[in-house]
Amino acid sequence: MDVSRRRLQAEIMDEPDLEPKRHYDALRGLARINAVSRSASILWKALRPILDAVPREPTRLLDVACGGGDLAVSLWKKSQRRGRALDIV
Repeated sequence: MDVSRRRLQAEIMDEPDLEPKRHYDALRGLARINAVSRSASILWKALRPILDAVPREPTRLLDVACGGGDLAVSLWKKSQRRGRALDIV
């Protein structure tokens, strides 16, 4: 597979008439990609210094284009394990 060039394709999840099953399958696929790539850990590494610098509890985080919400849930769990209140919107 040649990955040297991008192939731009329409995002199926943005289709207004997308069947619920296809939407669910797409969100599950994103969750698998996020799990395999350890996206939550990557984001947490960038987010933690910001949280440490802000004394306000809880810290509010806006998740734009959140997909199925799996990253938000993972980040919230990480914050709870570290004793840090994170309010994800």
